[in-house]
Amino acid sequence: MLDKHRCLRTVLHLETMADAPVVRAVTLRRGLSAGLTKLRAGEAALMATELATSIVKFGDGGQIVLDVDLATRTFWIVALDRGPGLPSLEDYFHSPSRAGLDSSIGAVRRLADDVRWERRDGGGSEISCRISLDAVGGPLGKSSERERTQ
Repeated sequence: MLDKHRCLRTVLHLETMADAPVVRAVTLRRGLSAGLTKLRAGEAALMATELATSIVKFGDGGQIVLDVDLATRTFWIVALDRGPGLPSLEDYFHSPSRAGLDSSIGAVRRLADDVRWERRDGGGSEISCRISLDAVGGPLGKSSERERTQ
């Protein structure tokens, strides 16, 4: 999913749980600077934090890549873990070896416009979350009027 032609890339390395708050703060700031609303930037920060936490707990560390594609007006959150990887996205979200992961990653599935998973050569997984840089919050701008005015 990562394309070297995108611009405004930020790579955050994850080794311990102490890295998750840094991911949250950087994602929030990057989202706001990319043009996300406060609501949508907060949602992006939540998604990145959940992915970062899962990478540390279940994926033996890895990276969160924040990528802003100005040509397609897309904000990407890409999680790269060093774990063994799973055969499918559904397995990632429902694996018994990752008990509790389903509830924490549920936010990612609800809030992202699109979530894609693929195995990485050499092991590990890549989860790519797409967020449109449109003017309203929620997946594809589905937030309520009340949420947009807060």
